[in-house]
Amino acid sequence: MEQFKLIKTQNMSINRSVRLKKSNFDKIATMSMATGISFNRIVEKCIEYALENMTKK
Repeated sequence: MEQFKLIKTQNMSINRSVRLKKSNFDKIATMSMATGISFNRIVEKCIEYALENMTKK
């Protein structure tokens, strides 16, 4: 499986609210502060990675 990588980029997006567990929110917020990459971009990359690497039935 390819390693998860965070890269700063800009994409067109839509607004949508999601609920996160506090522990996941805290991890992403910490990662955002450490890398300078926006919270939203990290969430988007996590979703892309999960969708590309999920087991297909």
